[in-house]
Amino acid sequence: MKFQDTCLAFLTVCMWGSYFVIAKFGVAEFPPIIMCAIRVFFPIVFLTPFFYPSKKHIKGLLLLSVGITSEIALTLLGLKYIEGSITTIVFQLAVPFSALMAFLVFNEKLNKLQWSGMAVAFAGVVMIAETPSVESVLPVFLIAGSAFAWAVSNIIIKKMSAVSPLILVGWGAFFAFPQLLILSFLFEDGQLDAIKTASITAWGAIAYIGIVSFILAQVFWYYLIGKYSVTKITPFLFFEPAIGLFLGYFLLSETLSWQKLLGCTLVVLGMIMIKFISNKKNDSVEICTSNC
Repeated sequence: MKFQDTCLAFLTVCMWGSYFVIAKFGVAEFPPIIMCAIRVFFPIVFLTPFFYPSKKHIKGLLLLSVGITSEIALTLLGLKYIEGSITTIVFQLAVPFSALMAFLVFNEKLNKLQWSGMAVAFAGVVMIAETPSVESVLPVFLIAGSAFAWAVSNIIIKKMSAVSPLILVGWGAFFAFPQLLILSFLFEDGQLDAIKTASITAWGAIAYIGIVSFILAQVFWYYLIGKYSVTKITPFLFFEPAIGLFLGYFLLSETLSWQKLLGCTLVVLGMIMIKFISNKKNDSVEICTSNC
């Protein structure tokens, strides 16, 4: 990878590493799904008026929007009931899920140690699920489901690598917005009251995750996914758990139990195994697109 792209990957991970902790301030006052809808409204306003997709890409954008809807709705639903740091760690299952999807869809080769890395990462999540602060495993499954939806979205993005990241972000959000409104209408209540009474902190959290963690981070990530191998890019996320873990401790006064630290270590170890113990042929794959 080029040095500037490596720096861009680290910056993106920092934006996402803080995402779940900052979002926790929002879900404390908003129903999760309507908060998702407000979040995706930002790229609709800032991007769709200036970037337009061709008709042949509409189907792909519709598929991507389903992935976006599934990912962020499941994420914030789970986040409402567990700690932000735990959410950050569990979401790292996106790495083994992405590698698995790349293996199934693109035939990207994985060796035995990479498969072992996936097992270690999943073991770490099981350890996290056993921490005293997790009262129910359902939120953990919701976050794991959001990680899988994110991995599927990566595959869709890879197949649309010739499309501008700004179009992917803006129009993916455009088609996700009505889906989220319908889901919120069907399964939530108190949306208007939350909008009227929310504090500046809650609105600031939504603005952060909507602009920094969604628009900027997604644009950067889509650019990188379009340019490099999926299994080469996604493992940069192994820095994300540490960022979320310590931000949760300092900003939300969340606990740092031995189970959480051990689970985080196992997840990161699994991600490192997937990233750095790979065959040379697979690591050299780079996809040259219009974004190169």
